[in-house]
Amino acid sequence: MSKRKKILATSLWVIAVLAMAALVACLSEIRAHEARAAQVQPTVGEPAFPEFNVADFSVTDQLNRPVSNQSLKGHVWVAAFIFTRCTQLCPMMSTELAVLQHKITNPSVKIVSFTVDPQYDTPAILKTYGQRYNADSDRWFLVTGNQKTIGDVATSLKLGVALGPNPNVLTHSDKLVLIGPDGVSRGVYSGIDENDIKKLAADADKLAAQSHS
Repeated sequence: MSKRKKILATSLWVIAVLAMAALVACLSEIRAHEARAAQVQPTVGEPAFPEFNVADFSVTDQLNRPVSNQSLKGHVWVAAFIFTRCTQLCPMMSTELAVLQHKITNPSVKIVSFTVDPQYDTPAILKTYGQRYNADSDRWFLVTGNQKTIGDVATSLKLGVALGPNPNVLTHSDKLVLIGPDGVSRGVYSGIDENDIKKLAADADKLAAQSHS
């Protein structure tokens, strides 16, 4: 073999070895990344969603029944913030919540819609509003109560709201929060996105099944 051919053969061998080493390193990094991702992937809810304790509350639902964080203890539930005089975001959210109550198959899972207009939204008004969306009063509680209490619940879930007597300045989040049986938030979802509603229903059922296993 000529000297030139020997040099070429040696060069090709070195290149092949380096390429193989790079491939092995790349595959190792991919496996390590997948392992890290598997370790931090949450059971339900959005990735890396921080958990928050729901503030203590005692409110009244559309049938004048008391609802509190204590009465919901042991239940998986979904928190929403709406008000009946809202003409834009709230009808969209409540329509999706009507869908959600049927998509969630576990009857122990509850939905709680807190009004951010408690001075206007009496239980009677909330009852009429709920009937518009075929709210199952055993599963979907539309609640009113002390303005500060409702504000504290929203704040504890890191959802911005503005409460007051003037419906033109009331604001609230379009997010829905999944709450575990221990009163700790487990995920946040869009209240106006069909795909998020499907995911929330699946996550709520899964969390309820886990809590009763």
